Amino acid sequence: MSRKLLCWILAFLTVSNHSLIADICCETEKCPAIALLLMGPPGGGKGVQSKILSAKYGWPQISTGDLLRQQIKDCTELGLKVENLTKSGQLVPDSIILDMIFERIQQPDCQKGFILDGCPRTLVQGQLLDQHFQSHHIKTVVLVLDVPDEQIKERLLHRIVCEKCGTPYHTKTLPPKQEGICDRCQGNVIKRPDDSDAIISDRLKIYHQQTEPLFEFYSSKGYLTRIDGTLSKEEVSEKIEQVLTHYTCETTCQ
Repeated sequence: MSRKLLCWILAFLTVSNHSLIADICCETEKCPAIALLLMGPPGGGKGVQSKILSAKYGWPQISTGDLLRQQIKDCTELGLKVENLTKSGQLVPDSIILDMIFERIQQPDCQKGFILDGCPRTLVQGQLLDQHFQSHHIKTVVLVLDVPDEQIKERLLHRIVCEKCGTPYHTKTLPPKQEGICDRCQGNVIKRPDDSDAIISDRLKIYHQQTEPLFEFYSSKGYLTRIDGTLSKEEVSEKIEQVLTHYTCETTCQ
């Protein structure tokens, strides 16, 4: 008996308990994991929204920046190479990024879904990720947070972050309660070296040249939804929720 037919039978028998139907369908045939790709310019709010979604759905937030910074912190050979690249505003090679991601998503906490923050950044990365996800029966959902360059520069020039937990602050609109100390973990709040005017301009140029071509690729596959990233954090979250409603396991069982 096919999964879809079984779901229809269960729907007639237990109309009043939709959650039970979804659970039985998922037991019959495992729902595919969801790869949620949050994309947009640097400083567009991807990290903030990733944390919100991770807390709601239980999907781990996989930030390529965090993975790379951990390598730097651990002073690995890879970390030293990455540090030199990031300080000059250059992109890390595809092979390094993808190998780290493929290793990470094999872990048990990614079985139902995961959130990619900061990857893919090039068309080649996107194509290779898509091939990997399709071969492993992973559902791709792409959300692009659109923010104008002028607003990005305003955000990043005044951005400071906790070097321990990564919580972002803004020197003008959202400073920590105690200067230099994180409200959440009491770690040191610092300004990232790549948040300088020259490097921000270079990063935006690279984003427009190398990342934006991905949007046509994902749009042609029906994966992509664009969201106004200039809205408030809460409004952006609401827009994202509206999109993800169509991709929950409960919906796909219908």
